[in-house]
Amino acid sequence: MVGKVVLVSGAGSIAGRHCAQVLADAGASLMLADGDFAALDELGERYRARGVEAHTSVQDVRDENRWEALVSNTVDRLGGLDVLVNCGWGCTALEYDRLSALERMHLQYQSKIDALFLGMKYAALAMRPDGSAGKGGAIVNLAVSVTDVAQPPLVTGTGAVDGTIREYTRLAAAEFGSLGYGIRVNVIADGRLPGAVVDFDDPDARTLKDALLFLASNDSAHLNGVEWPIDGPWFTAMSA
Repeated sequence: MVGKVVLVSGAGSIAGRHCAQVLADAGASLMLADGDFAALDELGERYRARGVEAHTSVQDVRDENRWEALVSNTVDRLGGLDVLVNCGWGCTALEYDRLSALERMHLQYQSKIDALFLGMKYAALAMRPDGSAGKGGAIVNLAVSVTDVAQPPLVTGTGAVDGTIREYTRLAAAEFGSLGYGIRVNVIADGRLPGAVVDFDDPDARTLKDALLFLASNDSAHLNGVEWPIDGPWFTAMSA
């Protein structure tokens, strides 16, 4: 990933932090975006202290104008955009915990799908041949194979939202391909247990790391619209 510019949305989340770590270790230059200023400040300082070119931007993933500005800022400050890693979903834990089950599902649809649509839209406008970055690239969306907010029993609303992410990924891949954008769009469906700390010496964590690096790199140039499931830990827990 040396020489690649990667934008990570939701960089302050558990998933976003893991993705940023993997990409920084691989030599990418990073734009880290999140709604949590304190988390961003800490992340930016950590990576810059290691010699990683890392910039930060406070972001509301539900705000279209801020998405447009974020992508433009990434291209201006880092000289391009090669990869978008979409981890953001735009609400706080406190906001979420106060809601009913139906309100939670509606909020997830609004925030996750809005973030997915806007991120792919503005990344594609920059990456396409006549865009400000203009070299094509890769978009890696993050979903979950079962649920990311609750232990069993399954919260069906959450599963429905993440099912939409997976299908939307395939549709975007087909659309960008038909337009000749040179942009791959794939999704990692991560089934690790909620809130788990990733130890990259663990086989399942290495699978996540390898999947992200593969889909973000030119090695996956032949893959588009693919779902990469990582669900071993979930089903192990379900059968215990």
